[in-house]
Amino acid sequence: MAYSGNFLLIMNKVGPIDYSRSCLIIKFVDLGPDGDVPFYEHVLLERHIQNFPSSPLIRQFMELVCVGLGRNPYWTVEQKLDHINWFREFFNEKINVFNETVHTGAVKSSTTAAATKPASTFKPKPAATPAAPKAPPVVPPSPPSPPVASKK
Repeated sequence: MAYSGNFLLIMNKVGPIDYSRSCLIIKFVDLGPDGDVPFYEHVLLERHIQNFPSSPLIRQFMELVCVGLGRNPYWTVEQKLDHINWFREFFNEKINVFNETVHTGAVKSSTTAAATKPASTFKPKPAATPAAPKAPPVVPPSPPSPPVASKK
C-alpha cells in the first residue's frame, strides 16, 4: 500500500489497482500541520526527557507523562513538547523543595527503604469465634442378641 496525498493506492504485483473506476476510493482525514511529521515523533517521546533532574521519582513520573502524551492523538508534536518542557522548567525550579522533602523522610524515594504506613486510629472489632457445630447424639449400638438354640 502506498499513501499518495489524501488517497490510498493499493499495489499488486503488476501495478496499482485503480479503484477509482469502481468508485472505491479510500479518503483519509486531513492530518493538518502534523501530516508530514513521522509517526515516531508523536509516540516515542522518552528521548526528550534527558535533561531532567536525576531523581528516580521524577524520571519515573516523566516516563509515564511521555506514555500518556504518546497515546494522545489530539495534540500536535509541538504541543506535546511544550508540555514536556513545562515539566522540565517546573522540576528545575522546584528541585530544592523536592530534595528537602525526599531527604527529610516526608517522601520516600524508590531507592530508599519502603515507607511505613502512619499509625491508624481504626481498630477492627475482634471476630466472634464461631460456635462449634452440634454433633448428633451418639447412640451406643444395642448388644447382640443371644443365639437361639435350635431343637432337633
